Amino acid sequence: MSERHARHIREKVTHEVMFYITSHAPDARFIAGAIRSRWEVENKVHWVLDVT
Repeated sequence: MSERHARHIREKVTHEVMFYITSHAPDARFIAGAIRSRWEVENKVHWVLDVT
């Protein structure tokens, strides 16, 4: 489970909680790296879409 920082929009505060399912051993460094690399790809795709 991963929780992102709170977002403050006007008087409303929101939180995002994400759950990840994996068959890998519970190794925090490996799992954190996999999550970061997933978002790196996602951000690059959005950047390309935004630029074009």
